[in-house]
Amino acid sequence: MGRRRRKVIRRTVKPYPTMFLCPVCHHETVTVDVHRDEKKAIITCSNCNLTDEVEILPVHMPVDAYCLFYDRIVKQEALAAKGSEEPAPSQERPPEKVDIGKVEEKQAE
Repeated sequence: MGRRRRKVIRRTVKPYPTMFLCPVCHHETVTVDVHRDEKKAIITCSNCNLTDEVEILPVHMPVDAYCLFYDRIVKQEALAAKGSEEPAPSQERPPEKVDIGKVEEKQAE
């Protein structure tokens, strides 16, 4: 008599993506070229010819470089949209200065 064999469960490991979504033209045509010796990654979109270079750490994967690139582009777009909606800084009122000592005296009373 022998013992019963255990069933081997194999985990499938999904590979990291190599093509990413472009934040400008919204096509899945962005590739990341990592240069670990220079500590940088070059991100290029083959559809709209957008090219950017981000600094990375040696432990970063292409996905991490893409995230840095995506955050940078989205932040630039948000600042551009925000800048067109807000009035010029010369038209804004300066913030009022609050003396903390006076606020504490009022709360003590």
